Amino acid sequence: MRQATHGGSSQGDRLKPAPPGRRNEVFRVLASVKRLFRRRIVLYGAVVFLILVLVAVFADVLAPFSPTGMNVRSRLHSPSSEFWLGTDNLGRDVLSRLIHGARISLIAGFASVVVSTVAGVIIGTLAGYYPRADTLLMRIMDGLMAFPVILLAVALMAALGPTLINVIIALSAVYAPRTARIVRSAVLGVKQTPYVEAAGALGSRNARIIGRHILPNCLSPIIVQATFIFAYAVQAEAALSFLGVGVPPSVPSWGSMLSEARLYMTQAPWMMIPPGLAIAVTVLALNSIGDGLRDFLDPRFSDL
Repeated sequence: MRQATHGGSSQGDRLKPAPPGRRNEVFRVLASVKRLFRRRIVLYGAVVFLILVLVAVFADVLAPFSPTGMNVRSRLHSPSSEFWLGTDNLGRDVLSRLIHGARISLIAGFASVVVSTVAGVIIGTLAGYYPRADTLLMRIMDGLMAFPVILLAVALMAALGPTLINVIIALSAVYAPRTARIVRSAVLGVKQTPYVEAAGALGSRNARIIGRHILPNCLSPIIVQATFIFAYAVQAEAALSFLGVGVPPSVPSWGSMLSEARLYMTQAPWMMIPPGLAIAVTVLALNSIGDGLRDFLDPRFSDL
């Protein structure tokens, strides 16, 4: 009798449904995603950005020609069935260069966001949590922010040299101070909350307080700022390449395409329009996502 009861209870345990807390968590996440994309502009921006990422990843497959292959006989060829967007002054296919240029722009933008965000979070956290480090670190950040973005980036590229890695370093140095100031402001606000003061009174170490109580409550402004920096970095990389101090001329970039097209604006406008539209659409998509995330993560706009 006891064995039957024991066997029945074990079978009941096996047939026991999943805890409702997990299902509620999944439904809560899905509802949050649905609420985020309720604004059509955010949805359109996310779709456009996803398409750009896929184009950059599969650039070698999608490009009909080599982005660096030159054909003098097809020089300044207008758009046709063979060359959908025409050719440039060296006979290179504009569409192929445009597709491969997306890879350079997204790599430079994403890497700059990662490096500048990590550096900005570290600097901003130290400045906001430790008053003695605040004055020194923030004065250095203010000194960097005193220079215009492009001017400082051009100066750094002139010292480092025209490579993709140096472009990432220069853009990271330019945008890290902006992230640091935002993180510092958020840390100063969270630092005064009762639960952080209680954790300190209970003897928690500073590293534990920062990692468990302060930084998790500063993620919202960090995520939003990273999205906007992505758009700024894509635009700044194109500007550096346009000025001739970005990636090497042999590397296809939207900025270098515009730089070459300015000499043939009236003779071959198809050289200028595609890269210009690509930059504008990419920046607009990233800004749309950033605006949506800002409203979604801000409790004042909870009914987005």
